[in-house]
Amino acid sequence: MSSTSTHVPLQFPISAHDLARVYIKMEHIGATVLKCTFGDDVALDRAERFVFAAADRAIQAGQTEDVFVSRSYYSWRAAEYAPYGLPPDAIGFDASHAGQTSASDVFETLPDALGLPFPRWCILDVRVPDPTRIIPARMLNLYLSQPIRSQSELQRTDMLPVWFWNNDGSLGIPITAPTFDRIPDIPTRIHATSLKVGFWWHNYGPLEKQIQLRTKESRKDTSGYCVSLRRLATATCKAVKNAMAVYENGDIVTGRTQWEELRWRIGTGPGCVSVRDVVLLGLVYVSPGRVMPLLRL
Repeated sequence: MSSTSTHVPLQFPISAHDLARVYIKMEHIGATVLKCTFGDDVALDRAERFVFAAADRAIQAGQTEDVFVSRSYYSWRAAEYAPYGLPPDAIGFDASHAGQTSASDVFETLPDALGLPFPRWCILDVRVPDPTRIIPARMLNLYLSQPIRSQSELQRTDMLPVWFWNNDGSLGIPITAPTFDRIPDIPTRIHATSLKVGFWWHNYGPLEKQIQLRTKESRKDTSGYCVSLRRLATATCKAVKNAMAVYENGDIVTGRTQWEELRWRIGTGPGCVSVRDVVLLGLVYVSPGRVMPLLRL
């Protein structure tokens, strides 16, 4: 129930589905981490896939998609009046409809009245004040030449990003951080023992690094194991540093090519991006078992 285009052609009378797509586009208006990383089309397609999957799970008899969508997004305009709310610039969606989530995915806000449960929200994207600091990448698609298989893979892919929020509420951690204690040691929704981390920076080709997620202690846990957010951040930062080294050294065919954009050259020289410049913001799944990092300078 999703589309691959940000343009929503409207025909009157407008359908509830198309009106829901308009609502989604409005909620994600402006520069965001996913838009600046992968482009508007990819970011909005992922949002639609997530939201319409949630609608399939949650819509009750008599409710339409447009009504569901309009009621499920966090009202960020009212956040400034609340004693506390979501992190600044976060685009929140009702977590009760989000499918599988974990402690690292969910934020609680104050209820509208005493006695009501605390609303729970997951973060679909985050607005950015300076889009030029987001490191752009191309989305890995292993089956680009096989549209049917590509769509099948996307249908099975988790569209909710994993964000690396710090204990102080800020987003992101430098990939060269000496310690990762600022990242909460709380469970994620990831049960895998390893993941493939994909890269496709501008100026360079596609590249993958595999990360091992289990520690010696966690190997003893044979039931209910979830990777901690801190462990995931640590392993991902190491993968980003390794990938940047491969890109810089150009040891493989996915290394240096003609400079497409000088701003995103990797290296230690003037005007280059070095590992000391890069901050890890989050991850997105691009297929089952494969993720790509969200990065900024």
